[in-house]
Amino acid sequence: MSAPHRQELLDFQMNDSNFQKMIQMASSIHRKLKIALNSKEQGADAFQALDEGLPADWKRQLVKQERKAMKEREGNPEAMDVYEIWLASGNSPLHLHVC
Repeated sequence: MSAPHRQELLDFQMNDSNFQKMIQMASSIHRKLKIALNSKEQGADAFQALDEGLPADWKRQLVKQERKAMKEREGNPEAMDVYEIWLASGNSPLHLHVC
């Protein structure tokens, strides 16, 4: 197989591959959109349940912290630490096994 023939075959293969991707793109995007919309509804429901479970004074405190952080974020980057997630780590499997 000569070099020009090889290049011609590679070009044909790449063009065909790109064409196949293009015609299957619509169904792939549609499928991903359905999943995203379903996930959005589930996330909204979970957020609503969480929001309803918080006492009113906690909500006011969180809103106050958020406004303060947004107001001070340019001059004081540490103000954004309000958004840090602090999780207590659980026991290690070794600790659980020993106990």
